[in-house]
Amino acid sequence: MKFFNKLLCILLTTIILFAELPCAVVHAAGYDPQKPPEKLRVAEGGIGYNQYEGYYVDLEWEYPSGFIIPGTSGTYLNFYTQEVPKPYQSSSSVRMLKEGGIKVDASPALSPTSHRLKTLKSGTVYYIDATAYYRYFDGDIIRQSNESQPSNKIKVLTDIDINVISQGPYQIKIVWDDVWNSNGRIGYKLYVSDSDKFSYVPSRYIDPSSIGPGKPVQVNQADGKLEYIHTVSEPGKVYFVKIEPDITDPELLYYPQTSRTVAVSSFILARGTKISSSSEGTRWRLDWSPVYAGLSDIVDIKYEIYRGDMRTTELPGRIQTVSGNSISVILKPGEEEYIYFIIRAIVTRKDNGQPYYPGIRIESDRVMMKDYEVGAYPPMPEYVQEIAEVKSEVTHNSAVVLWRMPEKVTGEIDYDTSYDVWLVTDPNVLNDDDKLGQPVSWNLGDGAESRTSGRFTFNFDIVRNSSGSAAGISCT
Repeated sequence: MKFFNKLLCILLTTIILFAELPCAVVHAAGYDPQKPPEKLRVAEGGIGYNQYEGYYVDLEWEYPSGFIIPGTSGTYLNFYTQEVPKPYQSSSSVRMLKEGGIKVDASPALSPTSHRLKTLKSGTVYYIDATAYYRYFDGDIIRQSNESQPSNKIKVLTDIDINVISQGPYQIKIVWDDVWNSNGRIGYKLYVSDSDKFSYVPSRYIDPSSIGPGKPVQVNQADGKLEYIHTVSEPGKVYFVKIEPDITDPELLYYPQTSRTVAVSSFILARGTKISSSSEGTRWRLDWSPVYAGLSDIVDIKYEIYRGDMRTTELPGRIQTVSGNSISVILKPGEEEYIYFIIRAIVTRKDNGQPYYPGIRIESDRVMMKDYEVGAYPPMPEYVQEIAEVKSEVTHNSAVVLWRMPEKVTGEIDYDTSYDVWLVTDPNVLNDDDKLGQPVSWNLGDGAESRTSGRFTFNFDIVRNSSGSAAGISCT
């Protein structure tokens, strides 16, 4: 009897389970499959950076008809990213959930229709897509459906991070993201100007073949950055830098047209000249180059001189503030080995006293008192578009080129500077000394002169007006 009762209980339990199971399956199968959002895209101006959200991409999309499944208790969105990694770094190229569980409101209209993906990597190509899913009640239990098929996939390049560092009186170091696309490293257009408007400034093209060991652009693999040392024309001058990605991939529709503009000043050029010596010490004259004098009508410029000691970790202390470009200092015997000076320019607006270059430090490198000549390498010519109604231009049978007059550390025109000029039809021969041939040479101190080379005539002269002067050459 006990055995019969036990067997009856087992049979009843089994019947009940099988009776309930079809109800659960029918209940789940009663809902349609979830549709994905459609027409996923990047919003206009939707690629950027801020200090709170990092590098971001603003997405927009639309909802298909029948997106909300009747009887469900909520519909949600997931966003996936798939990074195109740098080959020398251990980044994952797997499609991963970036942000999910974003609830879709059905009333009064389906929303949201936009979302910001935050904390992305700078200068990185991503594939991005979206899926949807819903939740429903199974009795008292809330269950979740499978995800929909992915939406359309888009390809996006995030903002390129760029920085610039002073490397010397005539050099600045430009550092930016090394961007890799699915078909390899991309190229760039680099702009360097003394104006944030970048007027009449040609770009310097950087293609992938000029990047790498022994090339002009070096790779910092640890940071995933590219580094380029750019030669500038004047010491103690502020330069503005930006970079544009060169995108030829038709699949990569969304990318920043240009990086943010960054600025830095080249170092002020300074030197020490020994004036006199005695048993008590040596008197030196510390000279430095003035900051760009073309701003003198709207700014006030003063110079702070700091003295430091290389034997200690203390910060250098300010000893003088002057308006000129020279001071006299006395060093005790032996102090030349460890005492250094830094000259810092303070440039303010005449109308309100505010900094003319906010956040940009214009200063020299550490200056040791040594009796030597500086300026062994004259500055690179800086081209000028127009002066005294003379324009730099090229016609069908002639060319005119203007450039700034070279200056000594004291700010005087350096008339001892000579120039070598080549006229070529193939720019590739500029790096081949065997094919380049002999230049046409001219010394600035010789003034107006003509030179003939082959069938061409080179006319050298100095062009002046009330705001300054420039050297020039016309070729016919």
